[in-house]
Amino acid sequence: MLPDRQGKENSVDRIIITVCVGSKKKEFDLEVPLDEMTSDALQDIADSVAGVELTLWFDPEKNALYNPRTGSRLNREKTLREECVWNGDRLRIVSRDRCQ
Repeated sequence: MLPDRQGKENSVDRIIITVCVGSKKKEFDLEVPLDEMTSDALQDIADSVAGVELTLWFDPEKNALYNPRTGSRLNREKTLREECVWNGDRLRIVSRDRCQ
């Protein structure tokens, strides 16, 4: 945590990420909580994408989040903060089978 101008600890709780979905690589900007489990974030992303464009819905149980900046698939059992997801990161939805 970083101190603010008054010397109090200040932490970022929510960030904006860009998520790339589907074969046409449609992109969506979403605000997500950093301390949310990656598996929960993936479900929220699936619901948000389906709310905008139903044809892009994906099954969060069969897919994973991949971060090209770090070159790694995010662990479903860790939070986005623990997985070092930064504000402005561009994440991809990938098949869990491809990642293993």
